[in-house]
Amino acid sequence: MTYVPFKPGSRVGYQVDPVTGCWVWMGARNPKGYGRLGIPSTHRVAQAHRYYYEQEHGPIPGGLEPDHLCRNRTCVNPAHIELVTRRENAQRGAKAKLTAVDVRAIARERETIGTPLRQLGHRYGVSHSHLSRVLRGERGYWKGVLGNLSGVSHR
Repeated sequence: MTYVPFKPGSRVGYQVDPVTGCWVWMGARNPKGYGRLGIPSTHRVAQAHRYYYEQEHGPIPGGLEPDHLCRNRTCVNPAHIELVTRRENAQRGAKAKLTAVDVRAIARERETIGTPLRQLGHRYGVSHSHLSRVLRGERGYWKGVLGNLSGVSHR
């Protein structure tokens, strides 16, 4: 991973994960695992993912909050963040069971030994139809994770 030091007003203070595309925050974190940074111009502490999102897209409107599509709380990549309501964010978080490491392992196992999706789904706690959609790239973020894996069967 490439490390870039933090400077307010620029996209720095993270390491880029070449597999997932996550910008992994390397500075302080709050107790829930989200990155924290000090903003010298305002003398306040901000959540790093919110800071980077706002630098790219502008202020976050009231009633919305950032949701990590990659499910990685240390990621500050604005492309991995979507604004949603608190309810939607809570629902998504409760449903999230697969990590990028899981998805790559599932794809490799399907590619190398052809393990049935029902068996993989049972092992990872998700439905076989969900795994099929993930492997086809229908679940947005996972398409980037699987980009370099070709020939994976999703049936």
